[in-house]
Amino acid sequence: MMKPCLSINYVLLAPFLLAGCSSPESPDHTFIVSEVDGVTIAETSGGPKYTGELFEYEELYHLEQDETREETLLSEAQTARMDGEGYIYVTDGGNDRIAVFRPDGSFSHSLGREGAGPGEFRDPRFLGILGDTILVTDNTLARTLLFQRDGTFIRSFGYTRINMVDNSPIITMHAWPGPAGESVLIQQGMGMTESGQSFEFRAIVVSSEREIITDLRAPKTLIPRDYEGFPMMHYFPGLGIGRFLIEEPALEIFNLDGTLLKKIKVMYDPEPVTEADRDLVRRELQQQMDEEMNEARRENMRRRLDSLSFPATKSFWYSVTLGSDGYFWASVPRNTWNADANGAQQRVLSPEGEYLGVTTFPDIPGYSPRVQVDQGHLIYMYEDETTGAPVVTVF
Repeated sequence: MMKPCLSINYVLLAPFLLAGCSSPESPDHTFIVSEVDGVTIAETSGGPKYTGELFEYEELYHLEQDETREETLLSEAQTARMDGEGYIYVTDGGNDRIAVFRPDGSFSHSLGREGAGPGEFRDPRFLGILGDTILVTDNTLARTLLFQRDGTFIRSFGYTRINMVDNSPIITMHAWPGPAGESVLIQQGMGMTESGQSFEFRAIVVSSEREIITDLRAPKTLIPRDYEGFPMMHYFPGLGIGRFLIEEPALEIFNLDGTLLKKIKVMYDPEPVTEADRDLVRRELQQQMDEEMNEARRENMRRRLDSLSFPATKSFWYSVTLGSDGYFWASVPRNTWNADANGAQQRVLSPEGEYLGVTTFPDIPGYSPRVQVDQGHLIYMYEDETTGAPVVTVF
């Protein structure tokens, strides 16, 4: 559970309290909301509202994995979400299902099974919850499946997995149903510029008749990735399409028709990337390479280590999640171009867009850690250091 640090300043963060842990509001902190040509501009300057850690964390339980009950065992734990009643849904790709656990961590039931028919998976990857509906994207079958929470299959919608944009392939990473029968596709690809190879990001909205309604793109970004000017696209159900402009830094939110609705700007003194940061990244990548048994993956890691590049400053926007309470959680990644988006430190913004402060997630031993913030809890997924088995811990 996320609990407020014991101090004097509180801001309501339903269903929990958000607390600044060291000092009152900074005298330099300002937050202004204005409207320009119909677009809401929310701007924070002078640093966060609260200094110190916003939260402390209490470990509650691990999800059940009982060797005597095969249905409780996870082959993988790729993503996880918690619904409003505390049930946890885990994408178990190795078993081609969604494993569902009760609020006390005990196993409840599964959604889906292996196959290509209705309600079946070949490669379940992305998981989302919209009200009482569970959504799962199947990358292999290029479709998103919708289930009721009890496991009843509702429907699915397909999409084109790979499109050609400017003669370059671009891949659909996530696909969401829109409120009026549309499909919202978040895409990522690689292309070429005069300076070399680049990343491309795109969000398109497709009608039920397969016509493109909206096509939002971000500027091409050269490889290696430099956080300054590194844009990403996301879809926040119920809010709109998000585009991150790291150079400003800002988050733009668009309606599904492509209209810009809101721009959240956070002006602050950027933190420099230190030599200690660079050394940490190099050491961790070297350790991963030394422990990797697969020769091809080890060679790939060696090339990454040889070609590491670092920006001058740490970015504000890298990867952002929108909590069920409307608060934004912006990852502060480690400082290499191939950084883990689920960095240990998160910057928290209110639903209005005010930059409140920073919280640091617990340090848990294990490989490939991933974390999700949901319903006032942290869901940690990692691999056991000894057995390599997936573990899911709830805070």
